[in-house]
Amino acid sequence: MGGGLEERLRAVLDGPDSPLTALARAVLTGTQAALASGAGAAGPGDPARAACAALADELAALLAGAPAIPSAAHSMAPSIALSVAPAEPHDRGSGPLAELAHAFMADPRVAAYLGRSSVVKHADVDTWRALWTACLRLDPAVADEWRDRARAIRDERLNGAGPATWLELPGAVPRVLVEPAPALATPGIREAPGGPRDPDVAEALGPDGDDGLAVLATQVVRIAQVDPTTCHALEGLRTSGLHPLDDPRTWNAYRTELHRRLGALAGAEPGTPAALRAHRLVDEALCSIVHRPPAHPASWWGGVADRSRRLLEEHVLRARATGVDAEVKVLEIRPYADLQGYTGNRDIAYRAGDPRSGEILACLRTWLRVGEDRLPGRVIYGRE
Repeated sequence: MGGGLEERLRAVLDGPDSPLTALARAVLTGTQAALASGAGAAGPGDPARAACAALADELAALLAGAPAIPSAAHSMAPSIALSVAPAEPHDRGSGPLAELAHAFMADPRVAAYLGRSSVVKHADVDTWRALWTACLRLDPAVADEWRDRARAIRDERLNGAGPATWLELPGAVPRVLVEPAPALATPGIREAPGGPRDPDVAEALGPDGDDGLAVLATQVVRIAQVDPTTCHALEGLRTSGLHPLDDPRTWNAYRTELHRRLGALAGAEPGTPAALRAHRLVDEALCSIVHRPPAHPASWWGGVADRSRRLLEEHVLRARATGVDAEVKVLEIRPYADLQGYTGNRDIAYRAGDPRSGEILACLRTWLRVGEDRLPGRVIYGRE
């Protein structure tokens, strides 16, 4: 980045707090996220991929040293800029899409997993994105009802036309996660066999890495970038708790730790005790992306956790077949009191209220035994 431009950017980012400074930080944060996501989703033959990735890295370095974006400015950040053209803003709470979003939040089956997050935003493009990413947290039957209603609103009441465009994620079968809305100039997101792997994930795992993990890690980092309500619960990065990933420094720290853990697994001999321990930590990194409250266990996010645990369990089984004395236990949804001896003292209590008080809401880390070495699990559990 040119010296003069870099100096001006630093002057803005490090300047005194003001509404204009907050806006500049938010816009640059969104630009960095959009460039990083676009470079990751682009095919290897795209001539602009390397330049966009380099620019995203330079902006990330600038933002890492800047003050955090004040919470009041978050609504101004384009977060990942899924829109390819500016959408017309509307007054918060007005219009057919906002009406649908209010009805969505009023559904008790939705509210149980939405917590305090709102899907009603200042612009229809953001409301559309928030509603669809919120559906990834819900029971599939409930989510499908609201997806159908959202499609009907788009087709009947959102004026505008144009070809649908897509951002593709790798997946075993085709599956739509976010529908495109051409009238809002925003692409859809879908899983597709052969979809591009995140280049940083692929680099960390190496050419012989587990492709199943590459697929899962790509899905997690891509959707976490477009869902502003995601948090991480990884120990070691910050104090225990749930940390919102819409803060660029928190996001960069999480990605760095994920890549470090993937690299450690890639460097271990498959089936060895060291590889099992490293795989458990990768699983923890993927399953520690959570929401307030944690997603429904049968939701898309719950499916990500299930697939990650299945890969770990299969690794343990292969190791046992070669003579390694090991076993793994996923701390599934059940009364928290049943887990005595399987977790340490680092579990997270979440005020869930009845009827989920005293229940495990999410397993962040599995319990693993390798020989005489017992490694405790970690969960989020509900409390009154």
